[in-house]
Amino acid sequence: MSMTRKIISLLLVILLLPLVACDTQEEPFVMPQETDTLVIYDTPFLTESLLKAITLFRAQYPEVSVEFRRFDSVNNGDITAYHTMLYAELAAGQGPDIILESDTFTFNIGSFKRMESGVYADLEPFFQHDENFQMSDYHEIVLDAGVFQGKRYAVPLSFVSSYWLTTQEILEEEGITIEEDLQDYTSLMNLLQDYRQSNPEKRLFYNIYARQFLNDMFPWNGLPLVNIEEKQVSVDPDKLHYVIDTYRDVFYVESIVNAPSVIPNYGFGLLNRETIFQQQGTLRDMMQAYSALKTTETPILVNIPSFDGKVIGSPNLLAYIRENSPNQLNAYRFLKIMLSEEFQSDMYADGIELPVLRNAMYEKTEKILSTACVRGGMTEYGMLEFSSVSLEEVNTIIDTIYEVDACVIEPAITDLFVAMLPYITREKDFEDCYTDLTNQLTLLLNE
Repeated sequence: MSMTRKIISLLLVILLLPLVACDTQEEPFVMPQETDTLVIYDTPFLTESLLKAITLFRAQYPEVSVEFRRFDSVNNGDITAYHTMLYAELAAGQGPDIILESDTFTFNIGSFKRMESGVYADLEPFFQHDENFQMSDYHEIVLDAGVFQGKRYAVPLSFVSSYWLTTQEILEEEGITIEEDLQDYTSLMNLLQDYRQSNPEKRLFYNIYARQFLNDMFPWNGLPLVNIEEKQVSVDPDKLHYVIDTYRDVFYVESIVNAPSVIPNYGFGLLNRETIFQQQGTLRDMMQAYSALKTTETPILVNIPSFDGKVIGSPNLLAYIRENSPNQLNAYRFLKIMLSEEFQSDMYADGIELPVLRNAMYEKTEKILSTACVRGGMTEYGMLEFSSVSLEEVNTIIDTIYEVDACVIEPAITDLFVAMLPYITREKDFEDCYTDLTNQLTLLLNE
C-alpha cells in the first residue's frame, strides 16, 4: 500500500470514530412523562404504612388517581401466595408501578435475577436529575446496598443493625469486657459458647425462633454465601462450619434449658438476671427497655461485630419501580414520599426499623422517648418506672445502632437454613449438608 493510501485510510478512521461513538452512546435520561394514575398493591405487613404514604401522596398530587389494590392473600397473611402472584405478573410485564419487599424470607436469589432480567428500572438517573434530592441526607452505605451490576435497582427505605442491650452491672458481674470479648465475631462467639457450657441453666437472651434468628444474625458476621454477579458459591466452608457450630450451641432453641414461654418487655429479663443480653425487636421496644433499666442500672448497647470487626447492617424494606411502568414519574414521586422526613420519622409498622433518612432517625428516637417512655406503672413483670434519657445518651445510642460500616443483602439465608438444619439437629454431618447447600445454590444461580 502506498503512503498516500495509508494516509487516506487513517483520515477515514479518524473521521468515522465520532460517528461510531455517537451510535454507541446511551440516550440521555429524560424524566418520564406526566400521567394521572398510580397503581399500588397492598403488601403483607405494610398496609398501614402504604395507606399513610398514599394519604401524603394524594395531598401533594391530588390530580393523580391512586389505585390501591387489595388481595385476600395479604389479609390472610399468606406471603407465599402473594409473592407468587406478584412475581408472575412482573415476569409478564404487568403488576404495580412501585414494588415493596419487606419480608426477608422472600428476598432471595430470584430477587437479583429479576433485577438482571430488566424487570426493575435503574433509579440512579432519577436521583441524579432530581434537584431536590440530596444523597448526603441519607445513610449512603445503606442506600448503596440496592446497587447491582452498577445500577440502582432497589432503594432501601429502612434497615436493621446488629446490637444487643445489656447493662454495665451485668457485664461486670459476668466478667465480660467489651474491648476484649467483643472485638470480632470469633471472640464474641467463643465467649458465648464458653458461657453456655459453664451455665447451661442460664440464658444468654430470650428464645427467638431458630429460623428467624439465623435470618437476622447471619449477615452480622460479614460472611458472603454467594457471588451473584459471578454466579458462584463464595462462602468459606471453614468459617461457615464455625458459624453453624456456634449457632447450634448458642442460639438454637433446643440448646437452651427451660426456655420460658413469655418474653418479658421493658428489660425485665435483664433486671431480674434471667438473661445477660436482650435483643429488643424494634427501636421502640429497645428505647423503652433502655429508659426503664436506667432507673436502677446503667444500660448500654453493644454491637455484634463481623469476622473483621465491622458493624454490618441489612436492609429490611426495599422499593423498586417497574421498568415498563407507564406511570414511572408518579411511582418515583411515591418513592420520594416514602423517603421523606414525614414518613421516615413515623415508621412503626412491622418490619420497618431504622430509617435511611438521617434526620428522621433523631426525630423518631425523640418521638419514642417523649411518647412511649413517660408513663410507668405495674406490669405483669413488676413495677415499671421510666427515666429520662439525655441528648448525649441519644447521640451515643444512634452512633451505636445507626452507623454501620457495611450494609449487605444476603439472598441465600433461607437456603442455608434448610440445608444446614439436619446438621443443627445432629441428624447429618456438616460435609453432607455443605454439599447439599452448594449444589442447591449452584442450581439456583445458574437456572
